[in-house]
Amino acid sequence: MGTVNRSIQSDYDRDMAAKLVANRPYPFTLTITDGKHRSTAQNRLQHMWMKEISEQKGDITAAEARAYCKLTIGVPILREQNEAFRLRYDEILKPLSYEQKLAIMSEPLNLPVTSLMSTKQLTEYLEGIIRHFGQQGIVLTMPDDMREELNTNSDDETPAPSSDDAGNTPAEDETVPPSPAVSSSIDPERDILIRFAAEMLPMAATAPTEAWKEVEKGWSEGEMKKLSASGLEKAKAISMSLRAIAKGNTSLESAVEYYAEVLDCKASDLGGVDG
Repeated sequence: MGTVNRSIQSDYDRDMAAKLVANRPYPFTLTITDGKHRSTAQNRLQHMWMKEISEQKGDITAAEARAYCKLTIGVPILREQNEAFRLRYDEILKPLSYEQKLAIMSEPLNLPVTSLMSTKQLTEYLEGIIRHFGQQGIVLTMPDDMREELNTNSDDETPAPSSDDAGNTPAEDETVPPSPAVSSSIDPERDILIRFAAEMLPMAATAPTEAWKEVEKGWSEGEMKKLSASGLEKAKAISMSLRAIAKGNTSLESAVEYYAEVLDCKASDLGGVDG
């Protein structure tokens, strides 16, 4: 059986979902996400933005912009907040090349990403698009009615942990995809470095160099200014590893294991797998 998504907005919906779970054979993973399913206004807005990105960049189609945003901004959000999605994505798609993943996000395959999101998650996604392309000088239209709806979604629902989060949250700002949730710490510098590594290391392995360098620039102009001289040295070391990963001189797994030890955290806090 494949993945089943249900939007629960009434007692009846909840009762039907309970029956679905009761009748489903083992094993399976159940993920519950707070909030309503994405709205029609949000859906219209993202399609309009893809056209604007295409028109202003001139070297990318709206469909290509959509696939890029799904992969670099949408996937990190779902991997962080949807366990079922993360398990299947990491098993099947994570080992593939960036180009292969991008193709899977496009027609005719068109892997569901934003269609799986709640209104809150799609708000994070849309905000990530604004941050990411805003750094490139792209101006995206925000109709007043949609601005009000997005602000309502953002205010009414409790924000999820983020890396900037992220931009990876892209962080990916992050400017793009949200990064994996990390362990809380009483050391704010350590937390900044963990979030930086969690967002940037996986991105260096999958995204185009110009994309992750834009995100890295956002960190340098933002959170990194809070670091001491010692913290900056560690951040510079992480940045050097980004370039080594991108050039194929070291693996993402090796870098994650190394910085998990340096930062005294779990590999999973940095997007890896705990050994």
